[in-house]
Amino acid sequence: MKPVLAKSYAGALATEWALTILKSTVSLAPRFVIFHLLDRLATPSHGVDVQGLYLALSVGICKAFELWVDSMLRWVTESKLRIPILATLSALVH
Repeated sequence: MKPVLAKSYAGALATEWALTILKSTVSLAPRFVIFHLLDRLATPSHGVDVQGLYLALSVGICKAFELWVDSMLRWVTESKLRIPILATLSALVH
C-alpha cells in the first residue's frame, strides 16, 4: 500500500512544521527583550529612558507576533490537515 494520504497532505504538513519551528523561535524573543528591559531598568538613569520605552514596546510587538504565528498554526492544522484527513478517513471507513 502506498502512502497516498501522506503525499496528499505533504504541503500542509510542511507548512505546519515550518510554522511550528517559527513558533518555537519566536517564543524566545519576548524573554530576550524582557531580559534586556530588566537589565536596562536595573541601571539608574536620569531623564527619559527612550531605549527602555522601545524595549517595552518591543515586548508587545513580540507577543503580538507570537500570537499571530500561533493562530496561523492552529488554522493550518485545523483547516488544512485535521478536517480534510478526518473526512477522508471517515469516507474510507463507511
